[in-house]
Amino acid sequence: MNSVAKKMKKAFTLTELLVAIGLLAAVLTASTIIFHYSIEAHRTAMATAEIMHSVRAITDQLNLQLAGLRKDGCLMIGASTNGSNNLKFFSVGDFQSSFKDDVRSNIAWMYFGPAENDSNNLLLDIKLLTPGESGVDVDYEDKSFIQYQEDIINGNYPDAVHDIDLDNPYNLLAQRISDIEIEWTDGSVGAVYKNILWQGSKTWEPTDNDWPKALKFRFTIHDSKNILKGGKTFEHIVYIGN
Repeated sequence: MNSVAKKMKKAFTLTELLVAIGLLAAVLTASTIIFHYSIEAHRTAMATAEIMHSVRAITDQLNLQLAGLRKDGCLMIGASTNGSNNLKFFSVGDFQSSFKDDVRSNIAWMYFGPAENDSNNLLLDIKLLTPGESGVDVDYEDKSFIQYQEDIINGNYPDAVHDIDLDNPYNLLAQRISDIEIEWTDGSVGAVYKNILWQGSKTWEPTDNDWPKALKFRFTIHDSKNILKGGKTFEHIVYIGN
């Protein structure tokens, strides 16, 4: 093999080597990008799953407890200290104390809203009405529904425990919840766009005949690692009939 041929062979070998190195670098770069996006997609999926778990917990409880709403009691949409709304109402169901297994009731006073000691914690505080059964720092009260009705008619509204009871973790419905808005409608629609008209805070008493037909809940849920910046906002409507 002459010198020219040897030089050409070396040149081709060097070129092939450079091409191979370039292809390897491209593959490694692409793999890194794919791996990065795979990790981000996995983290996003996990954060979304975490948020959706909270959504289901909140909406399931709203549907369940408002299905038993007593319209001969009171319904209160109010404001909490952090600007979010809260909801208080009486509901019928099969309730059991988390402090004493043998204490049960078919009616309870509900508080749905943020905790006072941490406004990002969402509570569902359930106070059982158990006339004849009393205790200290428990989730039931020695009082009948009729007594509550009389109090409400006289302008004395029932209260609810806002703080998380560390001995009763069942009060904590969800964490990392913000911007809770609760509105109501009587079914009225706008004159121009025929959209449902929603209104804000109000209290209904046993003697009122204008109880709402539906309640709308809007809230933002944040994942524990703040992967989804700003969280995700959801809207849920519960129809409570005429």
